[in-house]
Amino acid sequence: MIKDMIMKNRASLSAVTVVLSTMLLSACNKDSASDEQANHTVTGTVSGLEGRVVLNYNDQQLVINESGEFSLPATFVHSTTLTLSLTETPFRQSCQLANELLTVNQNITNLDITCQAQGSLSGTVKNYYDGTPIAGATIRLQTQDMAGQLVDVVTTDESGQFSISGTGTSDRFVVNVAADAYAAFATIYSNETEQDVTLNTVLVRNVDSTVDFDNSTASTVSVNGLAVVELPARSLVKQSGDTPEGMITASVTFVDPSSDPGIMPGNYETNSAQNGVQYIESFGAINITFSDAANNDLQLMDGQLATIRIPLASSVAPANAPETIPLYYFNEETGYWVEEGEAVLSQVNNAYVYVGSVAHFTYWNADRVYESVNITGCVEDGQGGRVTNASVRSQGKTYIGSAEVATDLQGNFSLPARQNAQVLVSAVSGATSNTMVVSTDEEDVALAECLVLSPDAVTIKLSWEQDPEDLDSHFFGPLGDEQGEFHVYFGERTAESNGAVIHLDVDDVDSFGPEIVSISRFATPGSYYYYVHRFSGISDIKSSPARVEVEIDGETTIFNPENASGSVTDNWSVFEIQVGSDLKPTLVATQRFEETLHGNDFNMFSVQRKSSPISKYHQ
Repeated sequence: MIKDMIMKNRASLSAVTVVLSTMLLSACNKDSASDEQANHTVTGTVSGLEGRVVLNYNDQQLVINESGEFSLPATFVHSTTLTLSLTETPFRQSCQLANELLTVNQNITNLDITCQAQGSLSGTVKNYYDGTPIAGATIRLQTQDMAGQLVDVVTTDESGQFSISGTGTSDRFVVNVAADAYAAFATIYSNETEQDVTLNTVLVRNVDSTVDFDNSTASTVSVNGLAVVELPARSLVKQSGDTPEGMITASVTFVDPSSDPGIMPGNYETNSAQNGVQYIESFGAINITFSDAANNDLQLMDGQLATIRIPLASSVAPANAPETIPLYYFNEETGYWVEEGEAVLSQVNNAYVYVGSVAHFTYWNADRVYESVNITGCVEDGQGGRVTNASVRSQGKTYIGSAEVATDLQGNFSLPARQNAQVLVSAVSGATSNTMVVSTDEEDVALAECLVLSPDAVTIKLSWEQDPEDLDSHFFGPLGDEQGEFHVYFGERTAESNGAVIHLDVDDVDSFGPEIVSISRFATPGSYYYYVHRFSGISDIKSSPARVEVEIDGETTIFNPENASGSVTDNWSVFEIQVGSDLKPTLVATQRFEETLHGNDFNMFSVQRKSSPISKYHQ
């Protein structure tokens, strides 16, 4: 009896289990069928956005203007595939999608977009002549990718340093630098390969003269006896168009790039719709600005013209200067020189100047476009590997101009230079290369050897003005293994110390320089000494003025004889490099005039040099 009851209960439980299982399965199938028939939503979150992004999904677009949650405006049937991309992002930011391909099988809640700053620019602003930092300089960064859009404006701190985060990426940034009592400067760079860029030294130059005058009458602004600007009465106005009151201040800077073409703003490029980008050579430039008592910037009134006079560059003989030459002004937004008007070479008070008329004031340059050829070559590191995105620069030795390009993925470059000229070619990419002197004709030039970058390389560059005619670099150091000292100068241009090569890359004998000494690395402990010797000329070293620029461990140090101790002689002891047992160099300023050159009488070297034919460059 009991057994029968137990069997009946088991049967009942089984029946219930079957019924429940059937009900649950039916419910699951119903939910699954419901999901497949439902429309799903897609939502997500944007973080860090400064500007707007445009999200593309299956050829539809959603514009998102701020950080926070967002949702796609449509719903999607089960198993819809979404292809996603960002077709627009803020110029200064990089934005990333968490997913670029989704299959919508349920409501999506994690379609996230993350944005962050992209690219940076940092650096220092220093006085060109003595290397002291300039505080309060204004850095104005613009890009041509956004039709001259202003990216940011910052100022340097007490140490002359500045930093801009989130520059964006561009193949052409224009950096304009301005500071009180200095002429403005501009440089061009690209960060498409390396987004974070450091401009270790932005060179600016002292204003030569400031002159006050009355705007109500026709006025002449004269500097050192030269009538630099002639203005009609009441021709200067504020940006608003209003006439300024009180006295006007003119700031004038003569820009003579003879000793260093790098002091000119921009890259000696002009760009026109007819001819595209071309390169120009300078025959002298001037920077003129005007301000009123309230420090408002002033310009010429529309329809007014002023006469300007640009001194002929001191390295150019009047007989070799064009009688008539185009005038170019520097466009701070594009970074190109723009042709506008022309000037005529004239002699004024025993000096030669270019005289022309202008309708506005800025940097004005007496230039002409030159016929160019390409110098092709390659850049390697110390181990023979090719270097991508190295900056390669040409600087004219027999003309005033320069150009700059970057190496391609194979480390190759094609660099424009003027025909029938002598050109200095060097490379930089975290390290500096040797400098080659290249002679061009009317055909492209292929370099036989790559430029070699060395992280341990040291470069010494000497430049000066027209007089004294000839200053010489002299570099002394240990040969190693108790073999005595080497002496690198024009008579012995190369030395080797335990495998390290020291070379006088460039020797100049007729004013301005540069003279360039390169040291591949230091392989011998000891003390190394650099001197400047006045070989010929009327002025002394201190009056020239001379300038020595040393690049070591990625830092640039500038020396001038103004701070050298002792009575002025023909021998300027500039610095010493102390190399310890770890072969790490330490730069120590000596900065003194001495009677002898590193303890040696230099007369015998003078006789040796004068007794042989002297060409412009001792190759």
